[in-house]
Amino acid sequence: KNPFFTDVEVVSPNVIRAYSSTTIIRQAHPGAVWDRDCEGEIPLHAAASWGNVGSVLSLLMGAVAVSNSSGSNSCLEVARAALTADDRRKTPLDRACERVCSMCVHSKDSFLVQHSKTAS
Repeated sequence: KNPFFTDVEVVSPNVIRAYSSTTIIRQAHPGAVWDRDCEGEIPLHAAASWGNVGSVLSLLMGAVAVSNSSGSNSCLEVARAALTADDRRKTPLDRACERVCSMCVHSKDSFLVQHSKTAS
């Protein structure tokens, strides 16, 4: 049982599935939380840019698990994961903000879309 998803009505099944699948992979290779790809991104960059809440939670928990095994401060490791810059100097938080902004700009109900309709 997962301590984060106690109120099942609030959490969508997709979030739970993403958390579970990411956790299985993460537990098989705990160090993968910090593995970088060819652009310097760690898995948290991708999960944040996709808006995948379940995977983000699992990867942050992975950062905590790795820090606990090495004796470092788990809160600092979560912050370190969230602020790890890739080769373009983008953090996972930057990538999450980019996703939210792109959703807002492209939404038919967004302020920008509504404003452009009234201005013309």
